[in-house]
Amino acid sequence: MLRSDQITLTVKHSLLTFIHETELAQLLFMNPFVVPYTEYKIWVKAYTRKNEGEPSDQIIRRTDITGPSAPQILNLTCQSHESVYVHWARPANFWGSIDYYYINYRRDNGRYYEEIELSADKSHLESGVQFNVLQFNI
Repeated sequence: MLRSDQITLTVKHSLLTFIHETELAQLLFMNPFVVPYTEYKIWVKAYTRKNEGEPSDQIIRRTDITGPSAPQILNLTCQSHESVYVHWARPANFWGSIDYYYINYRRDNGRYYEEIELSADKSHLESGVQFNVLQFNI
């Protein structure tokens, strides 16, 4: 519960930051129980010391997405001295879609990682790719 001169604002189970601006009040709160890519109904009520006011009109908003969980590597095979095959399962948790996979690798004597970008299809439970490398050390 947070009080200003004339209004008491109550938000349960949340961490609150109150910013008071002349005639308008802004309230920023972070709730650790919010789930990504989920719709929430939001409204505000004003309180005096003795009475509860009417609720505002509700608005419905969907929370943003977060990154997917890690894919699981199912198979990594050196096909020859110049190529590697990588086979993985899609992430167990993702919201909306998986757009791309990025495979990063570094040659045995290299300083920097190379990156391969692959388009993804969320309907595929597993994906794989073979790519050529000259010296690859896992």
